[in-house]
Amino acid sequence: MPLNQEQIASFKNNGFLRINDFYDESTRDRWKSQIWDRTGTRIETLAEKPPIPNALNGFTFDAATEPAQYPPLLEIAAQLGGGQFGRGPDDHGGGGAPIVKWPRPEEPWQMPAAGHIDGYPPPDGWAPFMLGATTYLYDVESHGGSFVYWPGSHKSTHAYLLRNPSEVDGSFRQAGKGSVFTDQAEAAPEEFTAKAGDLLLWHSYTCHSGSPNSRPSPRFAVVVRFSHIRTPELEFRSEVPEDLWKYWAI
Repeated sequence: MPLNQEQIASFKNNGFLRINDFYDESTRDRWKSQIWDRTGTRIETLAEKPPIPNALNGFTFDAATEPAQYPPLLEIAAQLGGGQFGRGPDDHGGGGAPIVKWPRPEEPWQMPAAGHIDGYPPPDGWAPFMLGATTYLYDVESHGGSFVYWPGSHKSTHAYLLRNPSEVDGSFRQAGKGSVFTDQAEAAPEEFTAKAGDLLLWHSYTCHSGSPNSRPSPRFAVVVRFSHIRTPELEFRSEVPEDLWKYWAI
């Protein structure tokens, strides 16, 4: 189901939008099963049988359940991008590989001091990253390895890049500038605490970070990233448009 006008306005103003109970249970169960099969354990046996080290390196979900092809998510991406957001053969958008945070109850929890933005492959790559989508396969409580984001930071990130357009190539990461965007964000960071299957949509300029998992349950996150489809007439990877929404359909 596409977003309504109230949801779109909230997304544009805040840089993120939460949709509860977005992913159906059967899809989530298939994703969990594939992850556990690869790690060689299960949530019930995790304490006695730890996961195989590095088992998820290079892991992808089977083609029938690829998260980037989940129909309701594709419908929203098509709506927000006017059919121009996707993952072509040379796009660098993420197809939804799992990001797992195993329990570390002994690890002191603290809110990340700084965040980052995504979308910077080698200079000859094509990655006009536009839209991120994060969900969990198990409930995530506070201090449970949540995805952390800075509300409204898409606007301050945009303002910084308008002042420093040459840094849109990712050079802001050099010379100790990794936290430059969160340093100027006006709002404090928030944890995406959620039930399994809840969705967080986020603008590519929204600063974000992972966080420690001090809870006893693993955090299974699935993150999909949509880039703008590449065409011969469209080469804006190094552009910082005056209008933050120039290449969107909203």
